[in-house]
Amino acid sequence: LKANEVNKPMGATFMATMILLASAAAADGKEAAAPIPTSQRIPVKSMQRWSAPASEPLNMPTDVAADRWGRVYVADGVNRRIVCFDAQGEIAFVISKAADKPLKQPVGLTVDGADHLWIADGEHHALVKMKLNDDTTPSDGEWIDLPANDKGQACDPTDVAVTPVKANPTKNR
Repeated sequence: LKANEVNKPMGATFMATMILLASAAAADGKEAAAPIPTSQRIPVKSMQRWSAPASEPLNMPTDVAADRWGRVYVADGVNRRIVCFDAQGEIAFVISKAADKPLKQPVGLTVDGADHLWIADGEHHALVKMKLNDDTTPSDGEWIDLPANDKGQACDPTDVAVTPVKANPTKNR
């Protein structure tokens, strides 16, 4: 931040330096769950500035994720939404609900190798799973309620990470 920007509301402009990693596996549509070998990494040295409209600025964004189509998702939990920017930094769409249920505190995000956007919603004590595609809007999504702890207290997810698990019929997976 420049000295004259210190007093501006945080999140009014979301500024990120992203080092994007690409691999032939991701380009071929294969699952990219394993770390990308150093020899296949392509660092992109650029500063991208994404801004939400002045009438609806980002308010304390908490997480960011990118999909294979170059879109960047920003968790804007205070405003109860996920803002999706296209590869040019323009807003592609905003997610404020899933399966007709409004988001309340979306604070964590990830995109898995099967093109699902996962959202951790702390106030709902649940995860949301949405199927992404190369169009501009994801599926309606599904809510996955999380179990309470042994004292009956609801969990408060703040982030989400997904690891692929191969189906194993003998273990009911």
